[in-house]
Amino acid sequence: MTLENTNRETEVSIEHIEPTKALLTCPVCGCRFDMPLRSGILDDPLMGSFMKAVLERQQCDTCIAKLEEQQRKDDRQAAEEQRLQMLPTLFREAGIPPNMMFRPNITPVPVRDVANWIWQHSNRNLVLGGATGTGKTTSAMACLVRLIESYWKRVLYVKFPALQSSWRNAKMAETKSGQNAVSAWIERLSAYDVVCIDEFCGKSRLSESGEEMMFTLLDGVMEGTFKAKVWLLGNVRSMTLDSMFQDVEVIKRRIAESFTCGAIGNDAKVVFVNPWTDF
Repeated sequence: MTLENTNRETEVSIEHIEPTKALLTCPVCGCRFDMPLRSGILDDPLMGSFMKAVLERQQCDTCIAKLEEQQRKDDRQAAEEQRLQMLPTLFREAGIPPNMMFRPNITPVPVRDVANWIWQHSNRNLVLGGATGTGKTTSAMACLVRLIESYWKRVLYVKFPALQSSWRNAKMAETKSGQNAVSAWIERLSAYDVVCIDEFCGKSRLSESGEEMMFTLLDGVMEGTFKAKVWLLGNVRSMTLDSMFQDVEVIKRRIAESFTCGAIGNDAKVVFVNPWTDF
């Protein structure tokens, strides 16, 4: 069967049809190309007219590839625009205060060496000790912002007292309702990519509730059931953990086995430390 292209005004692309292939002219670039056909398909009363309509609009592989690439670019641009619109909401939901929005590509990070150390180990569980004002929080914030902005990660920044308060609320809710509020609390935190807990240590012993919460989190990290990476920031120094926990050896064992530990020195640089002797 032969069908000549006699109607150029409608841009029909079929030049010639043979039993097993069609010679087509691309309606976009005008180049000629072959398209395989199943033998007798155009003679089929159900498929013939449909296939002819498809052939009349068929583009060459080069034009299809360009169209698909343009579609991918459009999709990426639309996704990026949507992401940029969502960033303020994501930062707010992550608990990052507006005055702590250190964005490495825009706003210089005050303590770059500390931020670099955190970033280099951002895929691990971390304990970072250092005196007040040495850059723990600002550096961690810069890394959290970058994880959201560039890698679309779900992060949470929370101070220890606020986290402990939410833990107590979950415990009270479970006692009153009998439902698994504590398990739901842990599951919600575990769903993040990173949970950054600031001011996690103080000068006095933790309450029974606070110690129970830390045991639960550290057990989950060590056993692998708590999926989020945990960053612990605080003024941790020699004997700090001893003064905080009654069963401190259990805590130190979990930290030693599951966390990368560092401390900020007087030169604003981070050195690796041993939690058994330095915390």
